[in-house]
Amino acid sequence: MYSPLLVNTQTEYLQALRIKQSGLAAASRERLKALGMTDRQIIRLKKSRTVEELLDVRSPQDGVIIALNIGEGMFIKPGTTVASLADLSSIWVLVEVYEDQANWVEEKQQAVMRLPFVPGRRWEGAVDYIYPTVDPVSRTVRIRLKFPNPGELLKPNMYSEVQLTGTTTSPVIHIPREALIRTGKSERVVLALGDGRFRPANVTSGIESGARIEIISGLTEGEMVVTSGQFLLDSEASLNASFLRMEEGDRQ
Repeated sequence: MYSPLLVNTQTEYLQALRIKQSGLAAASRERLKALGMTDRQIIRLKKSRTVEELLDVRSPQDGVIIALNIGEGMFIKPGTTVASLADLSSIWVLVEVYEDQANWVEEKQQAVMRLPFVPGRRWEGAVDYIYPTVDPVSRTVRIRLKFPNPGELLKPNMYSEVQLTGTTTSPVIHIPREALIRTGKSERVVLALGDGRFRPANVTSGIESGARIEIISGLTEGEMVVTSGQFLLDSEASLNASFLRMEEGDRQ
């Protein structure tokens, strides 16, 4: 690019060197760095003692150009994004975790990612950053994961399936995920009492891992829960309870 300010500052720097004004030369050198010249370019300027009207702007890292918003002869201003580069040797994956599960996630926690269209392959990464706010609409916390990307198979804006590896916990009561009945106001399971008898029980769930879910309260060790047909049994129990309340009201 060509910048009159850069040309003038280069001239000031060379004049300071010529008259051996070390303080002025140091100040001009700092101005050149602030305007975008690299140390290597300044050293070349000092050796050649020739002002460079057209300055090469170099990327600070390797990457792929994903946006180029300029062309030859265009005028740019400070704050204008002229080009965007992405280093795809490693990528960030953004996931959202429900707010009541966010405290289970920690930085550097291990994560495994799979792509639906690449069956059988998995990528191993880690939690890189946990955002400090909760989305007011979805009630989720955003988590940033980092994965190595050999071969650059992973591309920006892809969708993926991610599994986070939790820390080890003390022994807890847990049931199959499908045994838990969630409603808008409560959680419950259907207990198998034996001899064809069943009873719904209110519970409080905790951590979910794979096909299992922790039960914080409402169950004791050894109780049997129904995993198939529990929704029908729960509905029947609710209907019978409603009929019983109606009968008691009639008797009163």
